[in-house]
Amino acid sequence: MLEVVIFVRGEEVGAAWGSTITVRPDQQVHVKIEVCNNGRDEVNHFSLSHMLRDNMVLIPVTLHAQEGEATVLFRLIRWIVPSLQPGQCAILYFDVMVGDNNSPILTASYTYQVLNVLKGPYLAKKAAFQKDGM
Repeated sequence: MLEVVIFVRGEEVGAAWGSTITVRPDQQVHVKIEVCNNGRDEVNHFSLSHMLRDNMVLIPVTLHAQEGEATVLFRLIRWIVPSLQPGQCAILYFDVMVGDNNSPILTASYTYQVLNVLKGPYLAKKAAFQKDGM
């Protein structure tokens, strides 16, 4: 019913969103989390949690939710979207500075309600940082 995917991209002009990115220490990386309601019923109380890895620093002014509200508590990003109609998508954006990279995997867990039934927790489709060979 819901599809939740994490995308990453670098700062290079024309860089495309993808599921992996090669990074070097102290590189800024853009992160996009997209949720789409591919079902026939309205989804309510979508709640996503993403814990930043120890080697990542959130750039707070970049946290932006197109729908709903996103907050940060220490290293936890929490995104809540009140409802998603069938066919509707919502996107959360933020940037991180990557420290000494050990090929971390970006994950997020989420729950939602449909027809007053709680679904989840589920895991979003992951993204990964690969270490630059330089």
